[in-house]
Amino acid sequence: MIGYLDESPFTFTAARLLGLLQGELTQRELGRRPWVFTYKRFNVHFSNLSREIDVQDTSTIIDLVPAKDTTELCSLYLPNLAAQNASLDITQLDEAHRRALTCEYTTEKISHATVVRHALSILTRLPATPPPFTGACEALVDLDLGADNFLPGGSADWPNLRAVRFVDSNVLRLALHIGSTAEYVGENHGFQWLGAHPKSLANYISIVFEATFGIYTRLEKRQLPTRRSFFVLLAFLWTSWHRVVMLFYHHTLGMHLRAGYDFGRNRVSSIDLTSLMRKLSTAHTMQATPQYMCNWAFLHVSKDRAAMPPDFRAFKHRFSKVFASHDARCIGNSSQCQGLGPANCMRFMGATILDQSVHGDPCQGGTTCHKLLWDEASFRNQLGGGGRAVSLEATDETHIRYHPAGLKTLAISHVWSHGQGGRPEENTHALNGGQKYSGGFNICLHARYKRVAESLGCDSYWMDTPCIPCDHELRREAIANINTVFSQAMATLVCDRDIMSIDASNLTLELQESILSVLLVCDWNVRAWTLLEAIRGRKNIHLLFKDDKTVRLMDILCAVYSAGDISIANLYLTAQHLIPAVQSATDTPSSTSTTAPDTRIRTVPGSIESNESNGLGSGLLSVQEAACLLSHRHASRQGDEVVIWSLLCSETPCYTAKDFWDACVQRAKNRSQLLLVPTGLLMSSVPRLQAKGLSWAPSRPNLPEECYTTSRPGSAIIAGDGAGTVIGIYQEAKLVAGWNVVRFDGGRRRALSLFTKTSSVLLPRVPGYWFGVTSGQRLSTARRLDRIAREYLPEYKFGALARPCPLTSDVLNGENLREYGQGGAVVAVLGTNDDREHPDRVAHGDARGVWTWVGVFKWDEDLAPLPTFKAQWLRIE
Repeated sequence: MIGYLDESPFTFTAARLLGLLQGELTQRELGRRPWVFTYKRFNVHFSNLSREIDVQDTSTIIDLVPAKDTTELCSLYLPNLAAQNASLDITQLDEAHRRALTCEYTTEKISHATVVRHALSILTRLPATPPPFTGACEALVDLDLGADNFLPGGSADWPNLRAVRFVDSNVLRLALHIGSTAEYVGENHGFQWLGAHPKSLANYISIVFEATFGIYTRLEKRQLPTRRSFFVLLAFLWTSWHRVVMLFYHHTLGMHLRAGYDFGRNRVSSIDLTSLMRKLSTAHTMQATPQYMCNWAFLHVSKDRAAMPPDFRAFKHRFSKVFASHDARCIGNSSQCQGLGPANCMRFMGATILDQSVHGDPCQGGTTCHKLLWDEASFRNQLGGGGRAVSLEATDETHIRYHPAGLKTLAISHVWSHGQGGRPEENTHALNGGQKYSGGFNICLHARYKRVAESLGCDSYWMDTPCIPCDHELRREAIANINTVFSQAMATLVCDRDIMSIDASNLTLELQESILSVLLVCDWNVRAWTLLEAIRGRKNIHLLFKDDKTVRLMDILCAVYSAGDISIANLYLTAQHLIPAVQSATDTPSSTSTTAPDTRIRTVPGSIESNESNGLGSGLLSVQEAACLLSHRHASRQGDEVVIWSLLCSETPCYTAKDFWDACVQRAKNRSQLLLVPTGLLMSSVPRLQAKGLSWAPSRPNLPEECYTTSRPGSAIIAGDGAGTVIGIYQEAKLVAGWNVVRFDGGRRRALSLFTKTSSVLLPRVPGYWFGVTSGQRLSTARRLDRIAREYLPEYKFGALARPCPLTSDVLNGENLREYGQGGAVVAVLGTNDDREHPDRVAHGDARGVWTWVGVFKWDEDLAPLPTFKAQWLRIE
């Protein structure tokens, strides 16, 4: 396992921390933000666009400016770029890095020694070195760096590179400030959330890294001394970026743990990654996982927006500590799945579980254990419209009896395939294709859950197996009450076979790290129904371990956050459903909660549920947030994905996608508002509704099974939350929004030969389309467009490719290109037969046509360059 940072002359020292703190104190009045970023003003080349950055106090201004030479940026670090024997001193690099940022502190209420002590405790829980960027280790061999670039006595490899082991001043500054926040020094003394300031610092470092990388890759092999200098600078910047992001996520997680998870912060706290930074981060993610770990579950974690920069070394190590001797069980009892999708893993699909026959410890089954059946009259007689829970008092040795679920109910969340109980009826025909099997609930399981419920002060427990009958109407009624059951319950108990196999009798810090690692990739955490149950019951989640021991999840997470591995704790920003939510003033905190709720109601600006309290304390989410969380999760029963999606967003279940979107429109109408949809939410391979006015609307939050069983698994695009993209407005049965657009002739116009021909390739006639493209690139791009027209648009006169516009610039000014999606430039394909979209009208700005959403296409820019996109309004019905 990789070690942690330690205090030394080669990394950092307490004296250096104290010197930074005392040298940057300010006497500014209290109440102002103490963390001030002031970047030097310069032009940089960033993702094919030059940007001018100027950050003063709390604002970040990013404007598009004409392209300038990126050497101007690198010259801040390497002033002698032209020198053939450019040499680097790490302290000189650090000084240049430090000068790019002005930082001030106000510490009137906190002693300097306290702040330094807390900063030390944070730094020493970071990995000693980050994972190398793709190609770094090979470059080390090729460049043959001198011994003075490595630690004394160490081998000439990445972990011993001075530029990697050294901790730069900006990382130390951030650690000092986090060490003075409320998470470390108490509510009455600490400063509040740093907001997007550390994110601005991370973005600045990535800009410098990308500019440096661009120059480094253009250097000739004979320029070996200069290449060495640039590589050392790349290693220095990569390390700084990695640590800044990790500290920022650590601080953000602390705010969520203290005040409740606020998904409105997701956009602010997610790091903006260019295609280069993402590409260079993938090598570590693709390394082998422990044999018992499900690769599809790991993909679910590793692809999350909060899993950047990816560092899963400690996570995998802690997982292996628990399951090193276990064989894989994704396919049969010996093989891992390849992570291509749930349809390729028997943990999720393909395993048939008919008889729920698991027994609770120490029961071994046999004649000593029998099954309880439901008292149907007791179930039906519970009036009042709420959920029914198993009554601990009324249930006897033969029958399960019920009473209304309420504030003293234990809600149990489990995976059906793990065999936890059975349906309450004696014989069941309705499930598993109508196959009959013996029902009932093992009395030893009832004894277990009764024992656990009583230990937590509950008088009943709710579990889907005994509390959701197979009768269609009773099932619908029970599902309609799931939200209420879990949000009101005194506690939620997580039952997963892997977690239940762990002996938690001696809960060391290392074991708690292992538990957190296992929980993220266990079967329970990658199911759709259990996500809903966790979201609604997250105020007080308990885990069930071996010998029926229970531990509160927040106690484990807070322990690891405060004293454990930061890279493991940070991964829980990918698991917001496991952290108590921000509570509104009307929410009643759980009596067992140890966190101080934030009583302010927050909404997500520009979200589908904007300007509504959303019931955050009880777990309601915006439509796009729910879709993002469900994108990798599936339910066993066909159609349940839409039901779960609707229950994540409201209290009323919807059973069809049309009903779901109609309900979204109606909720907005009830607030005298229009439905708002982030355009980025639509950029996925999810099927669309076949309904007038809703051709753009996803028919489900996740991909259907066939997307994972095609000849090209992994090629489909999974939905994101659309954060940071322009918001569309749904009015008069049309979604109106600004997009980056390129228009071309559809299949019908091409069939009528209403276009020009060059080298037998059909080319569109849109003004400005071929700006800056060579003739060879023009042909390859034209072939790609011709393929799209033939395959996607055979019935349309006109076609368009559309990409979401970022919110950081005016939607109708300039050419705003942005990478969106996985593994390539993802574009939406639209079609229309509306003559108002004729190229002549488009050229004169008179296009007023209505478009139909056809699908999405992943454009491989290695095969053909993208054409020039123009920001324009589109109306999609």
